[in-house]
Amino acid sequence: GDEHEKTARALFALAPVTASTDVKAAEALLTQALEIRRRVLPGNDPELAMNLGALAEHHKQRGELERSRELYRQALAVFRDPSERHHPRAINLMNDYAALLGTLKAPAEAEALQREAIAIGQQVLGPGTLTVANLTNNLAVTLTSLGRHADAERAFREAFEQHLALLGENHW
Repeated sequence: GDEHEKTARALFALAPVTASTDVKAAEALLTQALEIRRRVLPGNDPELAMNLGALAEHHKQRGELERSRELYRQALAVFRDPSERHHPRAINLMNDYAALLGTLKAPAEAEALQREAIAIGQQVLGPGTLTVANLTNNLAVTLTSLGRHADAERAFREAFEQHLALLGENHW
């Protein structure tokens, strides 16, 4: 029914399929799923954060960057205290939001968020994971934009070594 998490999950899953042909319909599906989830889930449910993050990404792709920023803030606010951010969804949201902050020319804010995501990722997922390697690479990009080239080089090298260990020498 209209007031069930499974309905919200189905609407959420349909949105990316719909987006390829009808962006406005995809937004409507994400919004409807979010409205249901806000009614039926507790305010700190990671599914709520994931839905907000998907809407944030939708608005980012449409060039509506301030709307995207607000939705990412709401998504991260679902994880009410630092211990609740020890969740894989929170790590991904921090990474995606940091990418938006880079686009918004807020690299210092992006760096802080990336460093937090890396620290949590190392604790939750482990230091030798692809997610942490990708986060480290993204941090290197941010450090480059801040003009901190020596720090960026160290981060790029670390990310490279992590990727090499995980994916092997034959991976691009």
